[in-house]
Amino acid sequence: MEDYQTSKVIPERFNVVETLKRKMWHCPDHRHTGLSSGHMACYNRVHGIEERKVFVDIETTNLKANFGVILTWCAKDISTGQIHYDYMTHEDVEEDTADKRIVQTLIDTMWGYDRIVGHFSTYFDVPFIRTRAIHWDLDYPEYGMFYHTDTWKMAKKLLCLHSNRQDSVAQAVQHKSCKTRINPDIWAKVLFGSKKQRTTLIKEVLHHNEQDVIEGCGNYLAMLKYYKELKSKI
Repeated sequence: MEDYQTSKVIPERFNVVETLKRKMWHCPDHRHTGLSSGHMACYNRVHGIEERKVFVDIETTNLKANFGVILTWCAKDISTGQIHYDYMTHEDVEEDTADKRIVQTLIDTMWGYDRIVGHFSTYFDVPFIRTRAIHWDLDYPEYGMFYHTDTWKMAKKLLCLHSNRQDSVAQAVQHKSCKTRINPDIWAKVLFGSKKQRTTLIKEVLHHNEQDVIEGCGNYLAMLKYYKELKSKI
């Protein structure tokens, strides 16, 4: 990412034609349609559609979603390597909508994929995103619409490390870590600083976020050959 502009390309999981086909199709084994929660993989398998995976990571102002907001998010397409992203702008803060807009763009981007991958995402990223969506009355996908893989759980099961933090896993399976460090004060200044401060600092947070998805995706691919990926749903 060079200009740090909001991602313009939001992938569509199902266009109008595909949605109609999925509604009309019934799984010969389960009798569910190609849009039924938890059974979309059946349609994909029969029609030769490869599972679409994306590694998602968020940066927030607090570890709890009823006190904090999402400052930036990044999502790396595991197949193509393309990184989608968005960030809270000065206008978002001034209009008192905080992270509402970027939570919506994150949900829109997630809809382009079948499996969401993240690190410690079972306990943080996924519930945080869901909580912020509920807070803003946004239409968050119901249970079963996505499969989910947590690289923290992968590392805990596959490796024997002193810590299952993402950077520790990267050192073990990639022999290096690209994780950056940020002064915690930056998160507060993004919200309460001047417009100039916000514009400058949000780029630093976004860069940190980008490095996290690059490293996390690398960890996932390095461990995947030792791991049987399950159809865990969120």
